[in-house]
Order: sequence, then structure tokens, then C-alpha cells
Amino acid sequence: MLTHAHGDHVGSLVELKNQFPDIPISVSERDSRLLRGDTSLDNDEPQTPIKGGIPKNINLVPEQLLKEGDQIGSLVVITTPGHTPGSISFFDTRDQAVIAGDALQTRGGIAVSGQIRPFFPFPALATWHKETSLESVKKIKALQPRLLAVGHGEMIENPAESIQLAIDQAEKKLATN
Repeated sequence: MLTHAHGDHVGSLVELKNQFPDIPISVSERDSRLLRGDTSLDNDEPQTPIKGGIPKNINLVPEQLLKEGDQIGSLVVITTPGHTPGSISFFDTRDQAVIAGDALQTRGGIAVSGQIRPFFPFPALATWHKETSLESVKKIKALQPRLLAVGHGEMIENPAESIQLAIDQAEKKLATN
């Protein structure tokens, strides 16, 4: 189950599929296009070029195309675009954990995707649309997660204050630009 289709999150996908051919690949319907190398934008999306490492030569077709509200076991799909147009997060109904992919980062300090952290700027540099990222993090905060797991950095228990700090910092930065 992929949160998004950037190269740093799908780099071993072909080898994993070779080793475990019966395990389905799942990605958002929207980011399945990125998995194929298609960086075109829909008419209703902000017309900002998609950034980050777009996969090349993956040649795999996901078995499951995910959308908001789909459930796989105890995980519910939450659309959280911004880092990529089809970024998703997973909300675990058992313990209220959120697996946020790159919607947020904690390495180098907590930040909404698109906000530069000097000690680890890469997620920010690979973010497609900062304003959309901010709205997605507000959506994550509204879930009142008890645990936040991100693609880059440590997990945070009881992350409400940390998420709010990231939101406040992103709002301030976007307001000055």
C-alpha cells in the first residue's frame, strides 16, 4: 500500500513484486498515473508542475486503485493531496494511528509538506502544491490521531500539538509569500 508514487517510496516495488507476486499493489487512483510516469494534471487541479522523483521503468499495474473511504483491514484511506496530486494517508481504526506518508515530515523538525526544513529539505522540494498540502494536514488533524507515522522521520505519540505547530508555521510562511 503506497501513500504516493515518488521514486523514494516505490524504488523496490518491482523486486518486492517479484519476491511476493500474490501480494497486491495498492495506490491511489490518481497517483497510479504517476506510477506509470504520467505527470499530466487534471483540469480541476492546481496547474503547478508535479515535482519529485517520478518513477521510470516500473512496468507494474497496481491491483487496487484506492479512493477516499476505502478500507483495507483496519486501515481507512484518507485523501491527502499536496505532496503529489494523489497522495493518501491511512487511518487505523483500531488505535487512531495515521500513516501520513509525506503529508508531514518529522525529520529535521515537524513540517507540512512543502515547508523547508534546512536539515532535511527533500520532502519540501518534492512537493507539488503547498496550499493543498496544508489543507490535507488540517484534515489529518481533524481525525485526532493518537499516533502520527510519516515517511521521513520519527513517529509522534499524541501529535495534536505538533501537528498544530506545523499548521501554524505553514500558514505563516504561506501568508508571507
